[in-house]
Amino acid sequence: MSDLIQNQKPAWVFICNPEKWDIQSYLRDLKDGKVSAKNTFAVKDHLALFQPNQYGLIKVGADHRSRVQMSKIAVQTNRSDYQKLDRGIYALVKILSVVNIADPNDSRFVNDPYILDQTSTYISNEKYVDIEYLYNAIDTPFVFASDTVDPEFEEYLNKVSQHQASNCLVSHEFIVHIVGKFLK
Repeated sequence: MSDLIQNQKPAWVFICNPEKWDIQSYLRDLKDGKVSAKNTFAVKDHLALFQPNQYGLIKVGADHRSRVQMSKIAVQTNRSDYQKLDRGIYALVKILSVVNIADPNDSRFVNDPYILDQTSTYISNEKYVDIEYLYNAIDTPFVFASDTVDPEFEEYLNKVSQHQASNCLVSHEFIVHIVGKFLK
């Protein structure tokens, strides 16, 4: 983690929609050692700024999955502990690549069991970065609530809370602040 503190490069928040990509199952499988910590994330904004060795946070916004969708996923994943996710930060990641364009024949996208929306453009020429999950907070997410953020970071919290695209540029200090909340 000392590299994170010393790193002064741009930092990112990646916004995940659990209706399209099953972040909940992925993070539980990652915790159980069933999947690799290396994965990809679709990006849309600030493409030229992405570089290896930058850091990011995985944010879940409003979880609009219906009971039917939740039940279907629970059956598919054989998990009885499936619940809607709170708005918040669920992981710390490290960027491993510059922006790439997804090949629709690449098995990482075609056979991804966590893609819930198979019509997603993510598997058809979508731009993405390779990432590695460094810290998994599926059991202890940093939930967005006004009383949990220092006033100096409220501006970033508001920016991240309202951002709907796949990625959001934030200050390095914001990333370090949130990681500090995880590691208390």
